[in-house]
Amino acid sequence: MNIDKLLSTKRSRVIFIVSAIVAAGTLFVIRTIVIPVVSGTPLPNMANIMGDVVGNLFSMVIASTATTLLLWYVFPPENIRYGVEVVEPFITNELHEKALMETDFWFHDGHFGKWTRIVAMPTLSELSTLTNKNKEISLAIMNPENDLLMREYSRYRNGVRSSKKEGKWTSERVQQELYATIIVAHFYSQTQPFLNISIYLNDTFSLFRRDICSSFVILTKEDPREPALAFYRDSLFFSSSKEDFYLLRRRLRCVSLLDSLSIDLTNLSHQIIIELFQKLNINIPTAPNFLDEVVKLAKEGKNPYE
Repeated sequence: MNIDKLLSTKRSRVIFIVSAIVAAGTLFVIRTIVIPVVSGTPLPNMANIMGDVVGNLFSMVIASTATTLLLWYVFPPENIRYGVEVVEPFITNELHEKALMETDFWFHDGHFGKWTRIVAMPTLSELSTLTNKNKEISLAIMNPENDLLMREYSRYRNGVRSSKKEGKWTSERVQQELYATIIVAHFYSQTQPFLNISIYLNDTFSLFRRDICSSFVILTKEDPREPALAFYRDSLFFSSSKEDFYLLRRRLRCVSLLDSLSIDLTNLSHQIIIELFQKLNINIPTAPNFLDEVVKLAKEGKNPYE
């Protein structure tokens, strides 16, 4: 890890602090017990040791404070991350969540928008209410009516490393994820006046998922254990990615979310789901087992990055 990233994440800070405590404890034991025993000298007086420790700490605080202030003045810290960066897997979730708290929009170009459905929608819904500010969510996801696309994507997911942990993917499972995302989007769209949600259906898919907010564009794959690629807002790739997303939406079918049909995520019935997709002009299988899984996914709350 680069030195400039040493304390940039919660995990790295915890590792640093624990390592420092362990190192300090080890040195203390060596100084007070191991060295006297090995050299055959009497154990030092604890009061003298504590006095030396306090005196050394005082000198160290004065010296480090002066050095820090000097370095701060000569090399002012940069609060904004710049350019293009490879993001390690353990940082991805923290980076997503921090950006989510600071942005007014979240664009997702991907497969079925699971993280957007579970984390981004409820978070931006709450923030829009607390701040009385408009927030926007726009998703370009796969078209659940495209049977060939569903088969190709499920075939791809079954061939990657993460499938061993996630279980077998089928066309029906992919469809269920997509229908759940549309249902949750409809729910927040009709219940939150300050949250504007749009969904576009794509008849192709990429191996990468692209999330765009006011801080960065981040490219991820389906496996949360793989690194991501971030384009920060000063980068040419940031503005180009936003323009590319706008162009993409023009080519895709827009789902017109309704205000007239009210749904409750805590009390979803098969009939309501069927009626919703009839009004959205999207075909959905009506088998009870299929709809039961859609309901389960719509209520799911586990962050896929955790």
